[in-house]
Amino acid sequence: MDTSDFDEFVLENFGGVVFDHPWESDPEFTVFRHGDNRKWFALRFFASKEQLLKLKSDDSILNTYGDGEKIDIVNIKIEPEMIPDMIKIPGVLPAFHMSRKHWISVLLDSDVEADKTKPLIEMSYNLTSKIYRRFRES
Repeated sequence: MDTSDFDEFVLENFGGVVFDHPWESDPEFTVFRHGDNRKWFALRFFASKEQLLKLKSDDSILNTYGDGEKIDIVNIKIEPEMIPDMIKIPGVLPAFHMSRKHWISVLLDSDVEADKTKPLIEMSYNLTSKIYRRFRES
């Protein structure tokens, strides 16, 4: 799943999504939010191979990139108990610049299978929705 596949999937499958670029200095960084509660469920951006290797030095997909190359990634929220198993998957890393207790980073790369990424995006959307939060709190 690349960046255009990601954007298309989000906009076609989730209602009320708004996206913006909250940092003037980094207009390529895109936050995907719920329109009603403004909560983030995804942050799409890029980082260098060297920055990401600090999170997971043995990732087989990450190691195919060249030195200094910009890599498109997305941070998404998942259930905390899933994170230890998820980061064992090639292309899935501990969260970059987010809480590693609740978030992971996924490479937006053709080698990361969309059928693994799409359910995680849906989970992130649901975990950050008003309805889901009310349900969990009751």
